[in-house]
Amino acid sequence: MSDPRKISALLIAPLGVIAAVGIAAWLVSFAAFDKPAWGIFLANFLFFTSITQGILGLAVILRYTSAKWSANFFRLATTAAVAFFPVALGMLVILFVFRNSIFYWAAEPVHNAWFNSYFFMGRNAIIFLAFYAVAKMLHNYGIQEQESPLGHRGDKSRLLRLGFFLLVLFVAEQTMLAWDFGMIINRHWADSQFAPLFGIASVYGGAAAIVLLMAFARRFLKSINFKDEHFHNMGQLLLGLGIFWIYAWYIQFFSIWFANLPEEFEPLYHRIFGGYMGSYFSFVILMGIFPFLALILKKVRES
Repeated sequence: MSDPRKISALLIAPLGVIAAVGIAAWLVSFAAFDKPAWGIFLANFLFFTSITQGILGLAVILRYTSAKWSANFFRLATTAAVAFFPVALGMLVILFVFRNSIFYWAAEPVHNAWFNSYFFMGRNAIIFLAFYAVAKMLHNYGIQEQESPLGHRGDKSRLLRLGFFLLVLFVAEQTMLAWDFGMIINRHWADSQFAPLFGIASVYGGAAAIVLLMAFARRFLKSINFKDEHFHNMGQLLLGLGIFWIYAWYIQFFSIWFANLPEEFEPLYHRIFGGYMGSYFSFVILMGIFPFLALILKKVRES
């Protein structure tokens, strides 16, 4: 099965299950603490939105660099991004409605336009909708390319134009997600390296998600588009992205630690050595150390 429309319909089910699990966790926390657990809601929005956008961002980069082996999962990547759009949009609307409860500081500075709650949500909504508008056009291009491949061989300029705008919007979207929905939750925390680290993690996670989607399509949907060479190439790409992520994480930590600025180091210190220490080091091991030790083996990369 290789029809993007059929794959899109089948992706709705697992995405729906994931959304249901997230809603259930949020309701359980609400019942336990007698108030909405906005932290869980915001974390889910950031995680799944950045992963699905990272899938598409990586696919566009590979098509833009003429990686011919990536053409097959390009359609899968656009399908995954577009399929998650209704969920991401619904969560963004909820964040806007309850913005004063989540981003309480945004309602305070009436004389600062950048921190005004309406401008805060408005700038994110504009970039968000623009990104998915271009993603939808790329999705349509992928469908047309599959249905009439001969007619689209000479239409690569359209793909290049859309890909360029998508990558510009991807960088802007990841930056705003990192600043407005991630870093700035710790009021007065300023870290210019957090947004690049967030964007790299999105692409890294997107590459891993593509591998899972490829395996799902190959095993359960009987797709013939994904061959052993695709998994081998993605294994090499994951190894490179993993090393790049370790480097980006180390640079962020070392520069903040070396400068020893309390306003920058304290938020990071609380994450590393505070109540989130177990989760923090688990992420470092699972995103950095374990993938490097596993993917450096040829048998693992080719599996």
